[in-house]
Parts: sequence; C-alpha cells; structure tokens
Amino acid sequence: MAEQHNIKQRVNQLPPEILSQVFMNCGDEYWIPEYIDCQTIVTAVCRHWRKVALNTPTLWTEIVVFDSDKEPYNFAALCLARSGPMTPLDIKIELRSHFMPNSSRWEPSPKDLIQRVCSTYEFLSAHRATTSRWRSFHLETNVFGVLAHTIKLIQTSPMPRLQSIQLLFENDPRIPERVRDPGPPEPLFLNHTSSQLRIAKFIGVPSPYLFGNTPRPQLTDLTCLELEFLGAQPDFEQLGSMLSANPRICVLDLSVSSDLDYDSTLRPSSKYAPKIYLSSLRKLCMSYSPSTWVKDILGMIDAPSLKTFKLFTSDVNRREDPAELLSCFVHQVAGSEPTPRFPLLKHFSYEPDRLGLDVLELFLVAYPKLTTFGLELGPWLDVPLRTAQLLPNLTYLKVSEANRLDSLRQAITVWKDAGVPLVRVKVDVGLHWDFLREAAEAELKAIRELVKLVVVDDSGKRH
Repeated sequence: MAEQHNIKQRVNQLPPEILSQVFMNCGDEYWIPEYIDCQTIVTAVCRHWRKVALNTPTLWTEIVVFDSDKEPYNFAALCLARSGPMTPLDIKIELRSHFMPNSSRWEPSPKDLIQRVCSTYEFLSAHRATTSRWRSFHLETNVFGVLAHTIKLIQTSPMPRLQSIQLLFENDPRIPERVRDPGPPEPLFLNHTSSQLRIAKFIGVPSPYLFGNTPRPQLTDLTCLELEFLGAQPDFEQLGSMLSANPRICVLDLSVSSDLDYDSTLRPSSKYAPKIYLSSLRKLCMSYSPSTWVKDILGMIDAPSLKTFKLFTSDVNRREDPAELLSCFVHQVAGSEPTPRFPLLKHFSYEPDRLGLDVLELFLVAYPKLTTFGLELGPWLDVPLRTAQLLPNLTYLKVSEANRLDSLRQAITVWKDAGVPLVRVKVDVGLHWDFLREAAEAELKAIRELVKLVVVDDSGKRH
C-alpha cells in the first residue's frame, strides 16, 4: 500500500536521470549534518529512490576517512563498490590528534595516525581507488608525519585527473612528534603535474615542496590558489614565478603566519621587482601579512579586473602602519583628487587593529562605487557616521567585533537618511552574543526594521 502511494508522488514521476541529478545537487546541503551521509538518506526513503541511487555511480564518489573512523572503513568500501571501477573519485581525509585533559594524552597518538594514513592509502589502492582516479584530494591534519607520508605519495603517484588539491597542516608544537623534518624536501609534484588541476590550497606545507628547484613551475593554469606560510617564506622571485605561470587565476589568497618576522632580505628592489599581469584576477585575500609584505605583493601584481579585496591583520606587530596599506590602493598627485588603482573594485573588507580615519576617508573618495564594505567596528564606532556621503552605492555592510548595537543602529540610520541603498548588514559579535542578546533585544529589533540583519557569533552560528 505504502509502495503504491510512493510511486504516485510527483517527484517519483520524474525520469530517473533527473531524480539522480536532484540527489547529486542535494549532497552538500547545509541542513544535512556532517556526520550523516546523503547517500544513507536517499536510499532509505523508498524502493524507487534506493534503486535510482544505487544506479547513480557519481553519488558514491566522495570517499571520506576521519580520525574517529574504525578500520576497515566499511562505508568507504561500500561507496567504492557502488561508484564503479572508472568513475573519478573525491578523496577526503581528516586525521587529527586531540589533547585529552583528563588523561593528559594526545588521542589518537601521532604514531597511530601515521600508521592510519599509511593503511588508508593501502585500503584505497586495494579497492581500486588508485590515485589515477582521484578528481579531488583533501587532507587535513595536525601531525606532520601524516603530511610527510601524503607528500611522498603525491610525489611518486600519477594523478592525471586531479582537478583540486588541498593540503591543510595545522602546526601545533605541543604534539609529541619525534621527527618533524623528513629531510631535504623535493618538489611536491616531482615528476608530474595534472593538466586538469585548477584549484590548489596549501596551508602549512613547507615552502621548498612548493618552490623546489625545478626547470619549470609545478603549478600552471590554476584558477584558484590559496597559500598560507607557517615556516620559511618564499622569496619574491619564487612567488612571482608561480603567479606568472598561472595567468588565469581568478581567486588568490595569500597568508603569512602572524608569529613570523618579515625577512627584509627577501624583498625585491623597486627596480628588479617582478611584475605579474593577472588579467583574470577577481578576488584577492590576504591574512595577517605584515604591511611591508602586502605592499610588496601589491607592487608586483597588475590586476585591472580586481573586484574584491579582503585584508585581515593582527595586533602582533604594532610597528606596522595600516595607513601604508590603504595608500597602496590610491593614486594621488599633490593638489588633485585621489584616483583608484583598481577601478573595478566593488567589495572591500579591512580588519586592522588600528585604522586612521583620515586615510580611510581618502580611500573612500577614490572608490565611490563600493557596494560591499567590511570593517572592525569595535574601536571605530564613528567611522560609519562620517562616511555616509562617501559610500553612495553601498548595499551590504559587514561589521566585526560589534559590541555596541546602539551605535550600529545610529550609523545605519544615518546612512539610510543620506540615501545610501543599504539593504543587508552582517554583524560578527564574536564572544559578545550572550551579552548582546540579553541587553540589546530592542536594538536588534530596531535594526531589523531598517535592514536585513544577520548576526553571527564566535562559533559561526547565525541568529
């Protein structure tokens, strides 16, 4: 009876090819908890859905292994069996060691995780999930030995179908590893590079693996590149060569760990600094990054199509002058109005620990076409009040460290009264949410009457 009822449902009258595509599009929906696999949901609805799902090999191509998983990885083996022998695979491995305060131990231990990553790669190979089938690869770990074994696998294995690679290493000096240096590093892609590779994200990967001595750049034709340097920084000739080999980059994210001092010996002279023309670059993000480092990078890059720039700095180095950073975006001749260096820039976010209001106003005069503006509102509550006339096209405001909603409401009111077409406001309250929720309910209600408001707390949860 129930089966006949299910067959008559309109969704089940769709051709299997369309229903299969619906399953594929719902695989990464935000409402599905991370610990629940989409495949287990659709196969449990009814017989028809189960039949369609089992006949859709591409629904089973994401192979995930977590540190909490127990061997022999039965669900991963099931996915590999149902994906077929030839379908490209998306491999995701997260192996992290966690400190247990009760026992004062790291679990799983670094040694166990190193053995786990080796057995994981053996498991994949035994189930015909060889690297030649990998379409994307994601590794996340805080154990250097896990990263080292993975790099060795990449160096010695062909990956002709690889389109995306992410190696994320969180350096935690508390973790008791005996060997953190595997020896003189060789290039990551020692003898090969996938011609299909378009997305690369490397966090904490030692620079020599990325900028090793090779006759030609390892990475070419990327459209998205993210680099975060936790160890020795590359010199500008190395970084310039990598960027020059990827003229089609659309998104570029560069970060330097805040606990690193900028090596002035690596700075290029103005005469010999490499110039890189990135005509396709649309979005540039830089995190922490000493201002001198940012200035040198911006001095190298010619990006006439840049539309989005995000800069996140730290209060570690008080010698840095944020005004120097904003001056990199403006051309000004004495006695004339400032002009934009990036005339198409429309989305700008800047979160320094100190901000000169006069310099910010100079910047906004040069960029009246901004539609998205982000700033740290905590210590600079008067910024929005004085810049309403300088942002005539603003539609989206992003605010971090907001601890006084009355001032935010006042600023929004001033902007709306000035004719600014502000529609959306996103507020990152950090650790202040519990206080604000109880003390400023009326302010939140008043702001929501003016704009579409999204409040995000320290955990990323929306309110």
